[in-house]
Amino acid sequence: MISPRSNTGIENIQLVPEERIPSVEEISTSIEPSSFTIVPNLGSVNRRFIENFFDRLLDREIRYDEVLSSIERFKKLFELIEKVFVGLEYLHRELTLLNRIYTFRKPSEVSDFLSDNVYLVPLLVEAYGKIREYFPSAKLILEVVADPEADKEKELVIFICTNLPPDEALDRLELLDRNWWLDASLDSGEKLCIHVEFE
Repeated sequence: MISPRSNTGIENIQLVPEERIPSVEEISTSIEPSSFTIVPNLGSVNRRFIENFFDRLLDREIRYDEVLSSIERFKKLFELIEKVFVGLEYLHRELTLLNRIYTFRKPSEVSDFLSDNVYLVPLLVEAYGKIREYFPSAKLILEVVADPEADKEKELVIFICTNLPPDEALDRLELLDRNWWLDASLDSGEKLCIHVEFE
């Protein structure tokens, strides 16, 4: 991240979109649910459990107190399974969205990192829109890199890949820092940063 400079005149940079890029909202609404949607499957599991349970009850294989205990245990298990799979469904959808607006370098590393740091997903979606205000047509790349300030720690980097002249690109990055990222980065837990990369 670049430290802000004062009185540089960069505030006068004209930010004009070079081409229309679909918004996050447009991309998000086009994403289909994943193939492992759990809701219908949970309904089927629930139905089979109840059928089997009452078959045993009619055959007098279990007592009434066991009925109540079994129902309570199944309810807790069902809620736990539902919570886990809803989380997986959310993560799948968000990774699909991010993969459409960013290019992943070493995709498995990026996906694993985001699985461990899901709280970064909304910030990455917001960052996409903010970066587009300053770099309308730049390619945006996500890569997991070693944190130079912490041994064995890793961070996710948004590389803004641009062919702008270096001075102009760095001035735009500084404006992005001043106007949004310096405050927004407080929510990143020092796990996300933004750099310019020149083509």
